[in-house]
Amino acid sequence: MRVERRPIPGIDEDRRFTPHPVRRQLLDHDHCAAAAEELIAFRSQWIRQIPRVPFFTFGAASYLDAVRSPARYLELAAQFNPLLRAHFGWLLDEVSRAISRACGVTAAWHPHAALPGFHVYLAHALFSLPVASIHFDKQYLLLDWRDIPDADFSQPLSFTLPIALPEAGGGLNMWDIGEEQLARPSRQALLAAVRGKPPDFHPYTLGELVIHSGRVLHQVAPSTRMSAGDRRMTLQGHGVIAGNRIYLYW
Repeated sequence: MRVERRPIPGIDEDRRFTPHPVRRQLLDHDHCAAAAEELIAFRSQWIRQIPRVPFFTFGAASYLDAVRSPARYLELAAQFNPLLRAHFGWLLDEVSRAISRACGVTAAWHPHAALPGFHVYLAHALFSLPVASIHFDKQYLLLDWRDIPDADFSQPLSFTLPIALPEAGGGLNMWDIGEEQLARPSRQALLAAVRGKPPDFHPYTLGELVIHSGRVLHQVAPSTRMSAGDRRMTLQGHGVIAGNRIYLYW
């Protein structure tokens, strides 16, 4: 039976990007706890991304690692992809099926990129402040698409699946500002665009996959507080449509 291709999450009937994520509940609390404990077991392999601040990644993150060094990104992908498949393959499969259903196309892993991996924030006062970057997701520009010639970069997706959250919660800030509205989205232009405009806050729920357009301005929302022992762990990734497939990566 042919699957009907659906509107891409984050795009309305007029093909306008909107700050309205699509949500799919995937995991119960027990499965989230099991995934979080498995991730903690690999703590020695977490990558600290900011000196003296407990922000880590498990996996190769294109927006961080490929920006610093494309070669290093591929090395990290080769290192972490087997671990992610072996220990979190069940979770990746759940996510790929959910995205496939949401978009009406078959999900596949990008053949020359990292699998979706994890953000890990441990308790720190800094994470109660709006310090995360305000940005569009354009990581696809850093990848090799030569084997996927029909890739459509006009409708990229981003997704987050929380498996652990601080007691005060967490979420995503989004502004009703599409990439097409800013001629030159420099850091100064992005900050000017949101000045005086409070974001739409989209709270996360444990085990609920949140899918949105990477072409709408967004930010990791701060928690109202971070208590000792709190942790924020999320599976992260992106997707690009190519024909009747969507290629997922991080």
